[in-house]
Amino acid sequence: FFFHAEDWIRDPLWARGLGDVYKRQSLAWETGNELLPSGSEWTSDIAKHIKSEDPNHLVLDGRYGVDLNMLRDPNVDIVSNHYYSGVPGPFAERCRMDRKISAGKKAFLAGEFGIQSTKMFEDLLNEVIADGTIGALIWSLRPHNKNGGFYKHKEGSSSYYSYHWPGFPENHDYDEIEVVNLMRSKAYQIRNETIAPIPIPEDPVMLYTYSVLSINWRGSVGGRSYDIG
Repeated sequence: FFFHAEDWIRDPLWARGLGDVYKRQSLAWETGNELLPSGSEWTSDIAKHIKSEDPNHLVLDGRYGVDLNMLRDPNVDIVSNHYYSGVPGPFAERCRMDRKISAGKKAFLAGEFGIQSTKMFEDLLNEVIADGTIGALIWSLRPHNKNGGFYKHKEGSSSYYSYHWPGFPENHDYDEIEVVNLMRSKAYQIRNETIAPIPIPEDPVMLYTYSVLSINWRGSVGGRSYDIG
């Protein structure tokens, strides 16, 4: 597995064109997603390898939870945790504990959170801003589908689906409008910036129509409804 991981890191770095995109737009290399390694040796080895290939980017430990050994590893820059209902306790309290453990040692990121109440989200984001956590990423925001509509994802048997900007009334079961507006406002607050006006959406893109009985288009970012004249 380590051999394949090395190739996966090297290939995008040195690919023509794509490598330049990674170098310009990437914050960090994450060692994985919600990993549960039996020890810390693999993470230390792969973090060291990443730094040898790309010393100009940060390394984020992708372990599920803060590994105390990574707080002392010189090749790991950011530690993180994910917050869902599978682990007991309010998200804000769990974040506060993780930040306390990592404070003064490594930057801490709330790498994922979701499938809970809007109030739980708001409390977490307030904690993130107050305690110096570098950010928080909600699961999950999905874009427009190139063929019209949105990409969607449902969380198992729950009533939670992926979120879509700017939110839609029909998705009130999981507070879509409230959640995406909360995320937007907190994104400005964590940067200590005034909330900017929402820009006027561009025109949608008309798609090929197969029948005189239908009109197809790809929606515009920020568009909630469309007038057809």
